[in-house]
Order: sequence, then structure tokens, then C-alpha cells
Amino acid sequence: MIFSREIAIQVWHSIPTFRSESAVTTWLYRIAFNTALKWVRKERKHYEAKEPLDNVQHVLQENKIHIDERLTWLYEEIHRLDEVDRSITLLLLEGF
Repeated sequence: MIFSREIAIQVWHSIPTFRSESAVTTWLYRIAFNTALKWVRKERKHYEAKEPLDNVQHVLQENKIHIDERLTWLYEEIHRLDEVDRSITLLLLEGF
């Protein structure tokens, strides 16, 4: 249904370019054929890009990262500083 609608749209858009050099049926066949090729290429591209969910399951799992409590405390203390002191402290910690 959707595919035939796409062909109908392509025929509608191509009407101004019909030059009557061939039969209308040949012209319609070429439009339908080219639309079908375009549709198959597009579908193949989407099909090949799909991966089974098992291959990407690790992305969906939550990583259990142990956060050092000392680091949490350090960031809390830095957050208490005023803006200028906080900026200087962070720059010093980053090696600047």
C-alpha cells in the first residue's frame, strides 16, 4: 500500500516531464521500476544497519562503578568555595 502510494506520487511529480516519446505504459513502467529500485536500496541499507539486541546488551546494562568517597568529599568541599577560588582550585588540580 505504501509502496504503491510512493509510485503514484512519483508518477504525479513526473507528469510535467513526460515527452510522449514512448508509450504511457512504458513511461509508467520505468517510473515504477526506478521507484522500486530506490525503495529496495533504502530498505537494504536499514536492514543491514540493524543489529541483534544481544550484540548491544552491554550498552544497556548499568555500570557499577565504585566511587571513591574521598573524591566525593573533595568535590563537595570545592563546591563550597566561591567562584574564583573554585576555578583556581580546579585549574590547579588539572595541572595548570
